[in-house]
Amino acid sequence: MLDRLLVYWNPKAGGGRSVKVHRLVCQMLEKEHLTYTSTERAADAARFAEEGPCTIIAIGGDGTFNYLINQLPLRDDIVLLPISAGSGNDLVRMLHRTLNPARQLQDALNLGKTRSMDVWKVNKHRFLEACGMGFDGMVAHRAASLARLFPSPLRYSLTVARHIFTAKAFTARVLANGEEVWNGPLFMASVGNGLFAGGGYKLWPQAKLDDGEMDVLLIGKINIIQRLLYVLLVRSGAHVKLRVTRYFQTEKLELHSTQTLKVHTDGEPTEGTTFILEKAGSIRCLGRGWGMDYL
Repeated sequence: MLDRLLVYWNPKAGGGRSVKVHRLVCQMLEKEHLTYTSTERAADAARFAEEGPCTIIAIGGDGTFNYLINQLPLRDDIVLLPISAGSGNDLVRMLHRTLNPARQLQDALNLGKTRSMDVWKVNKHRFLEACGMGFDGMVAHRAASLARLFPSPLRYSLTVARHIFTAKAFTARVLANGEEVWNGPLFMASVGNGLFAGGGYKLWPQAKLDDGEMDVLLIGKINIIQRLLYVLLVRSGAHVKLRVTRYFQTEKLELHSTQTLKVHTDGEPTEGTTFILEKAGSIRCLGRGWGMDYL
């Protein structure tokens, strides 16, 4: 499995934390007498993968993994091992039983198992963990501007607290597997492949990385009291019990709005009016824990 090994890392991830994690990973690989190539360029990683079967150790945060998955070919003989060095680390929360990079690597090498993880796309852009529109997208946009000042959970919490009462609903038509499931005002629409967003907030408490379906959370136009309840409950995942929420799984989702919406994919900001979400393929990932095994 480790005959061809590449270490891909983002030196800016986690405010520079990835520099220390990269050094640690390289030292551990050398201690195990494993030969590897190291690069900071996703294009180099893509070329390495195109040359044949390989394992790619990716060091960074959710944004780093998102950038990489949009470069890689999706083949069964490519194994991805994400190692946390970012601020949010929501994907790693699903794949490992720890947020300690050394333990992640050691557990993966000694006890790890590979499983095929779903890869999704919104329009043409792939994502591994999450895609959010409306309030969720706006929070990601605003939180990104605070990346150098605060760690992800605090950054997410501060942004939510600042905008939860002032954010406005948008009008949208939503289709799941071709059938209309919503037509009217929405406070937010969030799609998850995994459980977490924003550094540990359990937006999609029933999500699985390999079930072939995305978990969808729709929240209609809500008043101040309902917004407060959402903030109080979202950390544990109990927000899906609110009457104003709709939660379901689907293989394909379409969202159409007359307004330009703030959107994020794995925390990376973008915007648009029409979004088509569907499965792009899958990739094998290496990790000790999977999904609810983490909890």
